[in-house]
Amino acid sequence: MYINGVQPAELLQGDIIKEYPFCYIPKLDDYLIVRAEQDLVKTYQFGSLESKYIAENNREEQVIVNSKIGNIMLLSQTCDLQRRPKIMAAPIFPVSHLKTILEEEGNTEQQINGKINSLKAVRADSQLKYYFYLPANGFMPESYVDFNLVFSIPRENIDISNRIQSLSDRGRHWLSYKVIEFFGRPVEIN
Repeated sequence: MYINGVQPAELLQGDIIKEYPFCYIPKLDDYLIVRAEQDLVKTYQFGSLESKYIAENNREEQVIVNSKIGNIMLLSQTCDLQRRPKIMAAPIFPVSHLKTILEEEGNTEQQINGKINSLKAVRADSQLKYYFYLPANGFMPESYVDFNLVFSIPRENIDISNRIQSLSDRGRHWLSYKVIEFFGRPVEIN
């Protein structure tokens, strides 16, 4: 799954970058909009606002979002990593985090194990199509990439010296398959 030995000189699709900040918008009633009113700055719970978004004259609306620092995976194609100003990435979480989520959703131990095993198998019939499994290595525990939290970042913000690991050719093949499955939902043609 991973490249053994010397890492490539350039960034590749599937590279794992350590300790990168990523943001995500919380649930509708949890996040806040910040608006200046006269000389005061006020925050409003998004769900309570009659007019949700009032940015005028190309002014930006200020929104308070959650952020975390963690490992991320670069999802953009390798050629795009070299030439486009923005690249796509997604956060990586330990599988133990996913198990906790599945428990909170009310899944039984047997259901959780079945879902985790289908995730590990990288099968077309995986019950968890929105995640990409990463086996444990010397740099991180058994983990997964969460495609539900894909975000874009300026290319110049990625420092190659923060790369933990690169995927092998086979690993990038499986990553591409999972990205296509997530965004395209291919169907089987009989």
